Amino acid sequence: MDEIIKKNKELLNKLKEVNKNLTVEEQLINLLNIKNEILKFDIQYKQLLELTNICNDINKQNKELFNCNILKIKNKIKNNDENIDNIQHNNIYIDYKTTIDENKEEKYNNIINLPVIFVDTEDEIQNSPLYYVKKTKQFGLKINNNLLMGNIGNIYNKKQPKRKKTKKCNKLFCNKDDCYYYHDNDRNFMNYSWTHSTSYKTPQTKKINGTYQIINNDKNNTRILGSRDTLIEDLLYTDSNEKDLRNSQLIHDILIYQVLSNYLKNY
Repeated sequence: MDEIIKKNKELLNKLKEVNKNLTVEEQLINLLNIKNEILKFDIQYKQLLELTNICNDINKQNKELFNCNILKIKNKIKNNDENIDNIQHNNIYIDYKTTIDENKEEKYNNIINLPVIFVDTEDEIQNSPLYYVKKTKQFGLKINNNLLMGNIGNIYNKKQPKRKKTKKCNKLFCNKDDCYYYHDNDRNFMNYSWTHSTSYKTPQTKKINGTYQIINNDKNNTRILGSRDTLIEDLLYTDSNEKDLRNSQLIHDILIYQVLSNYLKNY
């Protein structure tokens, strides 16, 4: 590192002296000789910058893993003793935070209270990497042990023909490559699938084996969970379809956000 800096300080001095008491031809020759040294330094600079970024990511991941391990310990202790004091380590403060402060139904506290790491400012939030799973060819990330996986999908409207992979395949044995339906949350969407639907809330909605049976022409693209003021009520009507839809939509939106963020930084 020191040797690189030393050589390139010498290069800087050469550039400062190149125009002194020389003819144009001599100046060009000197500049051409220095050109390769500049290009070499440019490569070294980029390598060092990449190394610095890698070290920064590793440092952040180490902190994140430490926080996750503290959180696991916290969860185990909390299960054994509900009165345990909050775990603190330096500026790390882990506890449960409700998503709906005005909720009055205590029986839902274990559902709407989420484990979080408390920090003083947004600057203390650690960076979370985005992963790519070679086996499934999907992007992925994990939040509080909830795995999100998928890709950016296509969005159709009702009038578009040839709408593929908007509904889940239910075949036991299927040639996935040629299948009209989607597999493993790698799917496309209808444009109305981001809309909070209330059409299921009718007197005719029947509850069978503890689950409300929702009659809908496109259940695969219907959001049941909605806004803050209806969340508790909506939960009663949900099933695994809602989770699959949100998983796919979340990773879709996260990837779109990443692309948008890159675009706004560069243009």
